[in-house]
Amino acid sequence: MAGSRRFSVASKILVIAASFALPITVLVYFVISTIQQDIDFATLELKGNVYQRPLEQILEAVQLHELIAGSCGTHGDCATALAPLRTTIDEAFVQLKVVDAQVGKDLQFTDQGLAQRGRQAAKAASVAAEWRDVDAVAAQASSATMPPALAGKYDHLVDDLRLMITHAGDESNLILDPQIDSYYLVDVTLMALPENQDRLGRAILFGRDLLTKGQGTVADQIHAALDAATLQDGEYQRVQDSLNRSLSENPGVALSASYQHNVPLALAAYKTATPPFIAMVKQLADGGQHNFTADQFVAAGKAARAASFTLWQVADHELDALLVMRIAARNQARIWALALSALALILSSGLAYLIMRSITQPLDRLARSLGPGATLLSQSVNRIGRASDQKSTSPEESAIICEELTAHAEDMRSAVGELVSLINGGAIPPPAASPAAGASHPRSDLRSAA
Repeated sequence: MAGSRRFSVASKILVIAASFALPITVLVYFVISTIQQDIDFATLELKGNVYQRPLEQILEAVQLHELIAGSCGTHGDCATALAPLRTTIDEAFVQLKVVDAQVGKDLQFTDQGLAQRGRQAAKAASVAAEWRDVDAVAAQASSATMPPALAGKYDHLVDDLRLMITHAGDESNLILDPQIDSYYLVDVTLMALPENQDRLGRAILFGRDLLTKGQGTVADQIHAALDAATLQDGEYQRVQDSLNRSLSENPGVALSASYQHNVPLALAAYKTATPPFIAMVKQLADGGQHNFTADQFVAAGKAARAASFTLWQVADHELDALLVMRIAARNQARIWALALSALALILSSGLAYLIMRSITQPLDRLARSLGPGATLLSQSVNRIGRASDQKSTSPEESAIICEELTAHAEDMRSAVGELVSLINGGAIPPPAASPAAGASHPRSDLRSAA
């Protein structure tokens, strides 16, 4: 207890103020941490978009490569037609390698990360080697009918590209997007459109081969019916529903004018190009007569597929814009949180300082006034004692002593009243009234003693 007395009142008040500021500081830390988590979450989503772009480029070009390679037997040597696609795919794989080096580790495109999820085939280097093997086999078959094994190689390559897209979506948080507008947009860019693009590519190849060989079997009709149903209800309708929901929710989250303008235009083109091809696939499923050739079927499929990839590119660009807007908003929220917290701490510190001064200054004045008063009171008491011992005090001296004692007592009462007011609050009480008539007065008592 003795050690605590060494602290001044001001120090104790400051310690109390600091003890109240500590929870505020902890609360600010958790608020900033939560905001930073949101920023990191959206930043990782952006990385997922970055990784998916070269994969989409490769997916688009590989299926076109397969389509051309598969027609070499009927259209002659197609090495010239394959060369630009080979260049496009090679360049996309170079870009994929760069992107993989930049963000692959963050997205768990590592040996350990892929093995842990059973996705070893989704490694960028492995898929690139797969493409080189496909290209080499296709080059050898460019002037003859495509070997059956080559179609399987193409399918395997496309499956691995789709697996990489899925892995990028899982590990980049895209699949867990928290905003309702971007959530439905992610559903389109990450799942619905890649599935649609893959399905369109396979349906084009299947329908072309079916039309080339003539009348199909019942199994072929079932295959075509499944393709038509999936294209219509599972993908085409899903793309529309998700984008329309995203567009309607966007103004209530963070309105993007470019999103509201660009995506509907691309969606309209997609809605124009896709239904005619689906209708052709349905005719194949019916098994009856159809009023289109294999070349017309392929052209319609290519148009639908091109519209799908164009829509993906537009949607992906706008998704990036929404994520950047979200990060900017969270950064702004972090700045405001820090600024308001700092202002609150400054104001509370200033208030604590003013309260401290309002207490310590009156106490300091009381200490300065009580010190000399106590000394004079002690001197007066000593004079009374000496006079009492000597029994020789004159009436005038006794009166002076009594008046001094009365004045000192009034000062003491005033100081005590001020101290009580300081402790309990309220106005300082007025000085005590003079003694009532007939009451004993120190001066008469002193004369009697003399």
